[in-house]
Amino acid sequence: MRRRKSRNSDLGQYTQFVTFQSMTLTPDGGGGNSRVEADESTAWCRIMPKAAVSEFIHGQLKANTTHVIELRYQTGFKASWRVKFETSEGIRYFAIEGVRDIDEENRKIVLFCQEELDKED
Repeated sequence: MRRRKSRNSDLGQYTQFVTFQSMTLTPDGGGGNSRVEADESTAWCRIMPKAAVSEFIHGQLKANTTHVIELRYQTGFKASWRVKFETSEGIRYFAIEGVRDIDEENRKIVLFCQEELDKED
């Protein structure tokens, strides 16, 4: 008989607290648009870097790091949202590019994300 893992067995590995944000464009009164972020929800998770690529574009070093963010099952994530992660060293943002329900058991969600780091010379 296959023994099912307890729903709470993964809780200790989720040590990073994040905020999920939606973004909308609103008119800025000058003919353009401003981006407005709204906090949608929060969760404990585990952020794992998977790959990194650096490019030199328009005189700036642009580094894109692909991450996987794992958390307990939730619904409602959208690819247009982002993940905000506050650390003692600053705030990091991750654009959600994909969402997967691990094993289709409604236990864990994996978010495939990209972090953009812009650094000037």
